[in-house]
Order: sequence, then C-alpha cells, then structure tokens
Amino acid sequence: MRIVNALIEKIASEETAGYLSEEYLELDSAPFGKSSMQVFKKPQAMSGLGAALGKLIDFEIIAGLESVFDVIPRIEPGGDTYLEEINRSLSWLKSNAKKIGNAQRTFFSFYFRDLFNPDSESYLNLQLAAKTALRKYQAQNF
Repeated sequence: MRIVNALIEKIASEETAGYLSEEYLELDSAPFGKSSMQVFKKPQAMSGLGAALGKLIDFEIIAGLESVFDVIPRIEPGGDTYLEEINRSLSWLKSNAKKIGNAQRTFFSFYFRDLFNPDSESYLNLQLAAKTALRKYQAQNF
C-alpha cells in the first residue's frame, strides 16, 4: 500500500499531474480518465501494478518492493501529452479487444513493468511506457 500511495502522490504532484486538453476531449468525449488521478486510481491500473511488480520480482529484475519505492520520486512525464497517450492506448483497446477489462489490466501490467524495469527504454517515463505497453499488448494479442 505504501507503494500505491507514493505512486499516486507522485503522479498527482505538480510536475507530473496530467489533465486532458480541451482539444483531446473534443475528439474523445468519454476517455478512460480525464486526469492522471482518474486513470491511476482505477482497479485496472491497480491490479496491473500488482501483477507487474510481482513479475519484476519473480524474474529478479528488481530486488523487491523497496527498490520500487525508492525510484518513484524519479518518475517523469516524458512529455506533456502522456495522459493523452495512455487514453489513446486504452481507447484502441476499447475498440479492438474482445474482453475490455482483461485487456486494460494487461495493458497496465505491461505499462508498469516497463515503467519500473531499469532495462526498459521506458524506465520511469510515463509517456514512453504507454507507447511500449500498447505495442506489447498488440504483439501478443493481434
């Protein structure tokens, strides 16, 4: 729970808090989440986080939960449109996946695995993690 609280606090901080632009909302009036808080507090994101951290620990990519807690302050948005990238990915899933809830959980599992994997090109980068998570989902399912 400590990791979830630290992650939510970081994502809600001034430097990483995201809100969808009016332009984006004109294109997608029903996004997965209009703010970073809305996105990351949903059950699909939380279960994806748990699955991702478990897999990273099982594969000995990270030493344990404490190592994740230590890097959370270094997370960066990676661009001012990271929230749009996440919503675009989730919108694609909504249009193309047969079981949307499962697809969303899988997306977030890939998302957090890339976000917290030091060997990933998306390490600690919210925007890149969204791009790579969707690509991985598509590669495994389509």
